[in-house]
Amino acid sequence: MLGDWKCFTLYTFLKELKGYQATVGKNRPHGVVHEESVSRKTWLELKTEESTEDPTVIIIGAGQAGLSTAARLKTVGIKTLVIDREKNVGDNWRSRYRQLVLHDPVWFDHSSSISYAEIQLRQ
Repeated sequence: MLGDWKCFTLYTFLKELKGYQATVGKNRPHGVVHEESVSRKTWLELKTEESTEDPTVIIIGAGQAGLSTAARLKTVGIKTLVIDREKNVGDNWRSRYRQLVLHDPVWFDHSSSISYAEIQLRQ
């Protein structure tokens, strides 16, 4: 039958990304130089410039997986655009849950930048 679903859940993953070095550890950016300068751009100016560049990757869905993927790609210098049907990031959670709690398997709650164990230690 034409209307039958062929796939309910599709899981994909990227095993390797050659030619891109993650900006973590000793490769982490040193941050802003704190000095007064008329040529220094504000955060808003930098974000506006960044938003005019064409993305390399478009991520559909600003849920946990989409945002985690965007964060990870940012650490390797790949421009992304995250789109979602909701107006604001997080609205898909706000409209669904009275309060937000993680009820996924622990391995799924790890992010590319910080592990679930580190989050627990900070609380």
